[in-house]
Amino acid sequence: MLGQMRLKDMVIILLGVRLNLNP
Repeated sequence: MLGQMRLKDMVIILLGVRLNLNP
């Protein structure tokens, strides 16, 4: 359970970074 939640958080952060990098 903890691993899945951590993975989701990492994915959300990575998606946010990608959106920020894209104009």
